Amino acid sequence: MNDYVDNAIAAIIEKWKGKEPVVSLAKQMEVLGKNMSHLRGAGDTESRKKARLVWQKAANQYWELLWAIVEAKIDAGPPEMLEFDSAERLFMDYGQLSSAYTTENPAFEEQLGDPTAVDMYQYTRLTDYICESYALTFGKPYSGPSGGVPLDEKLKRFENELKMAKTRRRMALNMLISKVEVIEKEELEETLQHLEEGLSDAIETDMRTKRIREAGNEERAAIGDRCKRYETAERTLWYLMDNIEKKLSKADEPKKVAPAPEKKESTDAPPPREEELFDPFVEIDHFRIAPPAREPEETESGYHPEKIEIPGDEPESEATAETTSDDSAASAEELDQSLKIVQNILSLHDRTKFLAGLIVHVTNESVRWQKRMEMSRNKHKGQGLPALKMELRDGVNRKKEFMTLAARTARIDTSPLCQNKNKPISMARAGEIMMDLTPLDPDMLRASRIRM
Repeated sequence: MNDYVDNAIAAIIEKWKGKEPVVSLAKQMEVLGKNMSHLRGAGDTESRKKARLVWQKAANQYWELLWAIVEAKIDAGPPEMLEFDSAERLFMDYGQLSSAYTTENPAFEEQLGDPTAVDMYQYTRLTDYICESYALTFGKPYSGPSGGVPLDEKLKRFENELKMAKTRRRMALNMLISKVEVIEKEELEETLQHLEEGLSDAIETDMRTKRIREAGNEERAAIGDRCKRYETAERTLWYLMDNIEKKLSKADEPKKVAPAPEKKESTDAPPPREEELFDPFVEIDHFRIAPPAREPEETESGYHPEKIEIPGDEPESEATAETTSDDSAASAEELDQSLKIVQNILSLHDRTKFLAGLIVHVTNESVRWQKRMEMSRNKHKGQGLPALKMELRDGVNRKKEFMTLAARTARIDTSPLCQNKNKPISMARAGEIMMDLTPLDPDMLRASRIRM
């Protein structure tokens, strides 16, 4: 939830009653806003010139009013943490004066309290940058950008996710090996142990972190040994998955039935028929004549003996065919499940490497922040309030120059005031873009080639 206000400049005037610098600059900004509204859409040349002049004056007035608000908060007694209400954030982060003065954008109300993405980066708005600079300059605590997650909380989340991914990979592998025996359980356990123990060292070696670069001879040798065991275990895992896939695919191939042997025609003469052996001139012995075959009669119990037929190449019954079909379907389903487990194992393995990279990066960012705090304390030690405010004002001016340069590079208006109805990129979408771009250049995270 957020306390969205339609007229940010009026809310600022109302809040800072009694603070003459803020009220005076805010009222001047309000007059400029009314003039912008009056001259907007003018057709004649003179009016367009006046509108452009008013727009430029309002852009400069924005930075003056922004600093007046920050200075008023500090002069009230340097707080432990700078905080800005919704009207101030609407003005400072989005350049919104009022829906009547600057371009109305309904997306601001939705994004004002939007959470940021939980990944390896810290996403900050202008007010967040000012709060961070204030914490560094005045030696105050800083918990992170608004809507974001502190670094220590991110670290806990990623560590828990990594632990779960390792457990799921282990369970899936044990389940698969119980179906397809391609490795002994002791060897599998050793492979998993090397994958878990050497993961962090392998990732840090690849990223060339400070710990790796500054490690002593003994520590470097130990790290190298764990990395080698990890690489060997990873190759073993890939071989296992490939071997299992081949075995499963081979088992699914239909068995070839050997063709029945062809009957060879005999070249010998056929045996003589009984008619050919009978001599009608020889007396017939009636005792040698076989009696005619009689049909079996029904017994007293009602049992009628049936003829026993030898099964030949007759078609299977419907029940037998259905049983065979069910067995084939069950076998195919089991094969699909096993192949899915193989893909899940490979995905989980990649997931462990990704999460380990996040943990290393967030840990390094936390170390850098502590170092920045220490350096800032040493730099500003013994300085009075005016000198600290001047230092903070210089930081805001540097940010102004950076934003102006970025706008000129993109060939857009350098004014920080809102002039567009299009929905700006949300913090969540910015996180998706960054995480899509990061894998395209993994070297970006190595050493200190680029300071993000």
